Amino acid sequence: MVNVWATFLDHFIYYDVIRMGKKTITDEIKQKTLERLNKHVRENYVGKHGLRDVIAKFKGRFLYIDWVEGLTDEEIQAEIAAFKKEVQDEKKVEQLEKILQLQLKNSMRRPSKLCRIGYMGDTESWEFQIYKYSDNWYDTEWEFPFSGGSVEECFDAAASLYITETFLDD
Repeated sequence: MVNVWATFLDHFIYYDVIRMGKKTITDEIKQKTLERLNKHVRENYVGKHGLRDVIAKFKGRFLYIDWVEGLTDEEIQAEIAAFKKEVQDEKKVEQLEKILQLQLKNSMRRPSKLCRIGYMGDTESWEFQIYKYSDNWYDTEWEFPFSGGSVEECFDAAASLYITETFLDD
């Protein structure tokens, strides 16, 4: 039995790739988009909610955005300094430093997929697709109730589900 919706969706995605394939993203647009994203993430997310870093890469018309969990270097150093003030036992301080340094190494683990945004010819209006771990692919069925916007709005939408976990909060 042929799934008519899947066939239509495959055709629509194929058409979209052909149509948008003609629109190129200039190096200037890529650079400015990455700068905007990095600034937004640094100001609003890094060091909060367990976010250590964001990795963004352009492939074709899409910007793929991944995130890395863990404490930042500054947070680890602050934890060590605070512990040193509270505890006078040098052995315990050394043990904590070892533990936190191990956490630092472990936090440099593989990034987790977050979303991808597609260039539609306007830097203020990107197509949004959340990464679905249940399907191991990006949502092209519009199940996530946000379809696009600026790079910052797209990141915020994805972060509300996977990073801050505030998606369902009203």
